[in-house]
Amino acid sequence: KSAQMAVSHTGAIAGNDAVYEAVFRAYGVHRVADMDEMAATLALFDTSRKPAPGQLGSIHDSGGERELIVDIAEDYGIEFATLEPTTRSALAAHLEPGLVAENPLDAFGTHNDLENRFAALIAALVNDPNVGIGLFMSNPRDGYEYAESYSRAVMKAAQMTDKPLALASNYSMAGDSDLAIRLRQAGVPLLRGTRNALLAVCHVMNDRDYRDRHDRHARARATTPAAPSPDGQMVTRWRSRLGEKGPVTEADGLAMLADFGLVTPGMARVASLHELEAALSDMHFPVVIKTAEDYAHKSDVGGVRLNIADAVAASAAYQDMALRLGPQALVMEMVPSGTELSLGAIYDPGFGPVVIVSAGGVMIEFLADKVAARAPFDADEARHLLGELRISELLAGYRGQPPANMEA
Repeated sequence: KSAQMAVSHTGAIAGNDAVYEAVFRAYGVHRVADMDEMAATLALFDTSRKPAPGQLGSIHDSGGERELIVDIAEDYGIEFATLEPTTRSALAAHLEPGLVAENPLDAFGTHNDLENRFAALIAALVNDPNVGIGLFMSNPRDGYEYAESYSRAVMKAAQMTDKPLALASNYSMAGDSDLAIRLRQAGVPLLRGTRNALLAVCHVMNDRDYRDRHDRHARARATTPAAPSPDGQMVTRWRSRLGEKGPVTEADGLAMLADFGLVTPGMARVASLHELEAALSDMHFPVVIKTAEDYAHKSDVGGVRLNIADAVAASAAYQDMALRLGPQALVMEMVPSGTELSLGAIYDPGFGPVVIVSAGGVMIEFLADKVAARAPFDADEARHLLGELRISELLAGYRGQPPANMEA
C-alpha cells in the first residue's frame, strides 16, 4: 500500500521490491526499517575502524540480557565467535567465581574494581582472532550508578584494540547525550536499543562481507576467460518470442533453457492420444502429464499426474485429463525427487535484468523464500544467493538426505 502513496519527492523510488533488492545487493546498499535502525547503523559506520574477519564478540552485565541477545541475534543471522583457548584463559583470569569464560560473556559478579576488570575483559574478548567486532551491552544512562565505570572501561578497552567496539543500551529512549558525546570522541559509538544495536552490527558485518566478495569477484574476472557467446540466431529467435504478447509457456521455457545448454527432461506437447503415444516412444518412464498451460495452478484442478510407469497408465491418465480439462497437454520425463527451486528473470526499464531464485513447487508461495540479484553475476555470487535462502539447509542435505548438486 505504501508504494501506491509514493507520488512525489524521495518516495517516488518505490517500485518493484525485488528489483530494488537486486540493485542494493549489487552496489552494497543497506536497507533499514526505521530511523532508529538508521541512526544506530550510521553511528557504527562512522567509526574509523573496519571489522576484522570473524564474528561478533559480546560482553554483558546480566545473564538474562545475554540470553535475550542470543535469541535476537539468531533472528538476524548473527553468529557469535568461537573463542580460542588462550582467550578463555585470559578471560578466566579476570572473571569472578561462578562466571564462565565464553562468548557471549556474562561478566558481572560484583562491582569490585568494575572499571579495570571490565576493561581487561572487553579487550581480551575483542582481541580474539575469531572476533571481528565487539559489543558491550548494558543500560548506560544519566543517573545509572555504573554508567561512568562502564564508559571508562569500554574507552580503555578501545585503546587496546584496533577492531570496532561499541557500547549498546537496551533502552532506546534513555537520557544519555553527554555520555554519548564523550564515548564518540573516544571512538566508541553508543547504540540505543537492543535490536537497533544488533541490526547495526549486522549491517557493518554484511558490508565487510560484500566488499570481500566484490574484491574477490574483481580478481576472478581479471583472470577468467570470457564465456563463449551463444549463437546469434538463437538469441534473436528467443528475443522475438519473449517480446510477443502473452505468457511464456512452460514448454517454451524448457525449450529455451535447453537451447542455452541447461539439462532439461524430455518433453513434448500433445493434443490427442495418437500424439501422446508417438511422444512416449522417445521417452524414458516414468513420465509426467500436465494439462494445458491455460491453468496457472494445474495441481489445483487435478491437472498433474506424476510417476506414470508405462504407456497403458499414461493413456488412461491422458484420457481422464482430456475429458475434464481439454486435449492440450504436456508430457515429459519425470526427474528424480529433490529440493525444488524456482528461477525467474525480469527486465526492469531502469535497472536492467534481474534474476530471482526462490523455493519452488508448492513452497514458492507458502514460504515466500526468495532472493534477487542484478545480472550478470558469477558462480560465486550464485552460491551466495542460494545460501541466503531458508531452504538452503535442504540443499546441503538435511536429516540424512543427499546434498544437492550445488555446482549445477
